[in-house]
Amino acid sequence: MLEDREESLKDLPPQELADKHRRPAPFHVIINPQITLTGNDEVPFYEGCLSLNGFSAVVPRARTVRVDYSDEQGEPRSAEASGWYARILQHEIDHLHGTLYLDRMQTRAFTSIDNRNRFWKGKPIGEPSPAQLESPGTSIVFGGAGRNRTADEGFADPCLATWPPRLLLFSLDRRSA
Repeated sequence: MLEDREESLKDLPPQELADKHRRPAPFHVIINPQITLTGNDEVPFYEGCLSLNGFSAVVPRARTVRVDYSDEQGEPRSAEASGWYARILQHEIDHLHGTLYLDRMQTRAFTSIDNRNRFWKGKPIGEPSPAQLESPGTSIVFGGAGRNRTADEGFADPCLATWPPRLLLFSLDRRSA
């Protein structure tokens, strides 16, 4: 299920809404999504996830995507998405494939939410300076492709810290039914 209600957007600054191309998305169910990146244009923005609560990083994502899926009645549907909606679809569909934003992030931009707000809030996305990287709360050790994570701060269980709507995607294996 996906929904980004207009009332959840009303308190966000207009410039943030414009920068992220964030608009309301009506409630809908997405089952067995197949995503296709429809453009060559990637846009970097900070993402977070409740799978790793309290942290965020800059993640480049395709600006536009097409998603083919079934609705709650089993009817085939497709959606063209751009901006923030496209980002959220990519983020959540990644989960269905065992991928977290950590696997796609610009590692030098990985930080705690507190440090992100302290050093980067309201600033354009870019490479962090060495001084910013030496700040407390950013000493994270990664193993492999970011799968074996340890940190000097605790992790929380289960997707975006900046994404308030309800979201649930299903991937069903029809062969086992």
